[in-house]
Amino acid sequence: MADSSLVPPTPETPVTENSVEFNRHGFLAFLASPVGRQILLIAALLLIVIGVNEYSSYRAEEKASDWLTSYNGVMTTNIVGPIKADFDPKSVPSPLAVVPPTPEPTPSAAVGNATGTATGADGVVTAPQTPSAPAANLSPTPTPIPTPNAEEKQRLKEQLQSIRDRIRHHAMVMAFFFEAYYVAIVMVMFAGVIAAVTLFFIAQKGWEHTSNYIETVFIFMSAVVAFYALFPPVFQQEKNITDNKQLFLAYKALESEVESYPVTHRTIKNEPKPAADFINHIDSEMERLGNIALGFDITKINYSEAIQLNQKKPQENAQGTPSPSGTRRRR
Repeated sequence: MADSSLVPPTPETPVTENSVEFNRHGFLAFLASPVGRQILLIAALLLIVIGVNEYSSYRAEEKASDWLTSYNGVMTTNIVGPIKADFDPKSVPSPLAVVPPTPEPTPSAAVGNATGTATGADGVVTAPQTPSAPAANLSPTPTPIPTPNAEEKQRLKEQLQSIRDRIRHHAMVMAFFFEAYYVAIVMVMFAGVIAAVTLFFIAQKGWEHTSNYIETVFIFMSAVVAFYALFPPVFQQEKNITDNKQLFLAYKALESEVESYPVTHRTIKNEPKPAADFINHIDSEMERLGNIALGFDITKINYSEAIQLNQKKPQENAQGTPSPSGTRRRR
């Protein structure tokens, strides 16, 4: 048996410039083929769709930010920064704190009024006097509400912080779904127009006599329309926008109520409340409004009706026949 060590090794094929040139020409030949041109067309369409999607998303995000900022004013900027909540009565004076106290009568004067006599400054009792009738328009002085103590002020600051966090949360969720809804509408309109134009050429010559490139564009854009048209119903974008908008506005009203309490000592319904009762009132309102408004509906995934999701079908009667259309009455 021959020794294997004497078998000369197989020389490796060197990589030459001719092989590299052959691979380059092969790749270019593939791109020049009908399949290669179809792939290039699909890649170009995909880049166009991505570009339109990114631009519409940028515009939607910019508009949502501008609208929220213009609605909230300075407070929107302060939401992401330091919270300025000062419940110090020295910096925010209360109207009830500046009301002068009513002077109380001295005991001698009170006794004199009860017996019908008056005592002078020197202690001499004067003649009895007929007591005058009390004025009808006098009303008792309301009892001033005590100023919140340190613990109550700290709790009010914490409540205001929580309210502003929830405002920011619902604003971000509302802006997110608005952006997605805006992008879906733009993409359906953009791809639908191109699909309609290509369908016109297909209808003129028929599918068999139409260029393969036109057919590729029609199929690709129809798929884009079907994809983006399912976003609003499946992710319930309209409902999520509406629910988060309502919660956003409700928390904004609650924020104003907490900010106004150090000045008015009243609720938003003009009801006077001590600090402890007001804190309980805010806690109950936050519990009532507490909700994570996110909804999805997977049952809406139906590509056969992706373009006509909101259109109602003609109703049928019990026998399964179409309902009769309206007819003119004979005069």
